[in-house]
Amino acid sequence: PTLGNDVLIGSGSRVLGPIKVGDHAKIAAGAVVLAEVPPCPMLLICGRQDKAGFLLRFNRCWSQQQQLPLQWIDGAGHNANVDAPLVVNAAIESFVINLMADLPSQ
Repeated sequence: PTLGNDVLIGSGSRVLGPIKVGDHAKIAAGAVVLAEVPPCPMLLICGRQDKAGFLLRFNRCWSQQQQLPLQWIDGAGHNANVDAPLVVNAAIESFVINLMADLPSQ
């Protein structure tokens, strides 16, 4: 198998054959994987006023290294979804709409 970046494979699971597991995919413990696993879309959301350790710098680096979109939430701290729920919800909705727009038409 070929594993993408930031893949989590649970204990006792088996990935069998010449298949690809996409970036950020999660495979449950005990699972038997026989087919390709697509990448899992991911959006990092971070409150701009987050004071918990090095999270601002960590999220910035993680976003750059993994080529993940990073949405900064102005006026929000560590719990951005509590500090600015409407802004966080709008960011998630926009992310999902963009994902849907990128899907091939059926």
